[in-house]
Amino acid sequence: MASTACLLDTRPQMVDAGAYPVLMLVEGKGSPAVVFISGGFGGPLDADNKVSLKVRKFVRTVVYQRGGIGKSEPAPPPRDSKHVASELHTALRNAGVAPPYILVGASLGGIHARVFAHMYPADVAGLACRATGSVVHPDPAQAGSASRWNPTSSVEI
Repeated sequence: MASTACLLDTRPQMVDAGAYPVLMLVEGKGSPAVVFISGGFGGPLDADNKVSLKVRKFVRTVVYQRGGIGKSEPAPPPRDSKHVASELHTALRNAGVAPPYILVGASLGGIHARVFAHMYPADVAGLACRATGSVVHPDPAQAGSASRWNPTSSVEI
């Protein structure tokens, strides 16, 4: 199926995300790893790779296509941010990319990044979002538990 070794290669490889493989490109060395999470329609790896090519000179970078995007296998439903974050967490572990992570999300990818940060706060060193909408908590009790990753504190880049 998909690789479980550390992907220190300059070629994208398929990595097990739990229920299906995703295409992932891991480059560079160091910590924290900077993980690029693309927007709603995903796009080719090289869309985020333009920035990651510069960043990888200093730290390890990860660019991937989530389930159903590009060459990644279709992902089983549901396709909400909670499942996307869980699958990314599994794929990072299976690719041998250890935390901490700096998550860089664009558009819908920023929402996925925020959910990831909420689910795995001990694994996240930073969060940068570009062109990301607000996260609305329908239950005020839940909103308080996410105070560490307050949407108003994200940096627009």
